[in-house]
Amino acid sequence: MPEGRGDGALLKVDNLHTHFFLPNGVLKAVDGMSLEVERGEVVAVVGESGSGKSVTALSILRLIPRHQGRIVDGRLLFKGHDLMKKSNREMQEIRGKQIAMIFQNPYAALNPVIRLGDQLIETARKHRAVTKSEGLELSLELLTHLDLEDPERIVRLRPFQVSGGINQRIMLALALIGEPQLLIADEATTMLDSLTQVEILELIDRVQRETGMAVLLISHDLGVVAQVSDRVVVMYMGQRVEQAPTGEILTSPKHPYTIGLRESAPDLETKGKRLPQIQGSPPDPQNLPQGCRFAPRCPHAMERCIQSSPPDFRLDDNTLVKCWLFETGSPT
Repeated sequence: MPEGRGDGALLKVDNLHTHFFLPNGVLKAVDGMSLEVERGEVVAVVGESGSGKSVTALSILRLIPRHQGRIVDGRLLFKGHDLMKKSNREMQEIRGKQIAMIFQNPYAALNPVIRLGDQLIETARKHRAVTKSEGLELSLELLTHLDLEDPERIVRLRPFQVSGGINQRIMLALALIGEPQLLIADEATTMLDSLTQVEILELIDRVQRETGMAVLLISHDLGVVAQVSDRVVVMYMGQRVEQAPTGEILTSPKHPYTIGLRESAPDLETKGKRLPQIQGSPPDPQNLPQGCRFAPRCPHAMERCIQSSPPDFRLDDNTLVKCWLFETGSPT
């Protein structure tokens, strides 16, 4: 669904800048990022490590540690209301209840000394105003729905006593128990084996279709998110470089960086073959290039790319691409 449908979007991130202030300078982790998520839509944000994906997700929930960094510009509109203007108390009510998030490392996100069932019950009582026994019943029903075998035994255990796949199902249950309108999954399958990755993605996809909630998937793996997303936003060095429906990204990527990501993603045809790689390394985020940030690695870079940063160009198919090669499109 193209950007520009107005403030009717469930979530609208508009020109977000999130910077970290280090002893040796400023790190611009997110530097002008924009995206939208419509109600009931699944949007994937993909890019290499360090592209700013996770910082964008944490910024949406205003979870950037104050002593490390801050949002210096931009708007975060949720249901038309700017989250930047919400008090800490108001944000606490939004987190979990309206916008939920699951993280890459469930072992770090869960309390290691508290039983899994108690953590679920506490969350249920906070967001659903239920009794302890009702919270347990609700938790068991949800875990069963998430295909967890023997949930009555699992809820009596602690995170270190179960596998990463089970812990990630617990994280998903914790996120869903408040019945959020938006679920943010930040690299939720990265630490899991390939079979469990597929299972977790299928669970997220199934729950999304059953509930109609919107999902923002954060991943470095284009192949992973392609299975379930409606639209893909590609990030590079803190900025959006391409946005298009998933089918377009997979079959006809436009930005040279997106093409590199697509070609380096394994599939059945490349099994046993050496995959092509994007040449070079990302620039120092504290010393960014003057022009296009991908220019030092781009096989199509021109002098203009080195000297001047391109705007977002909107193509006839509503793809947005931040590249001078597509200057004939309409700048946004």
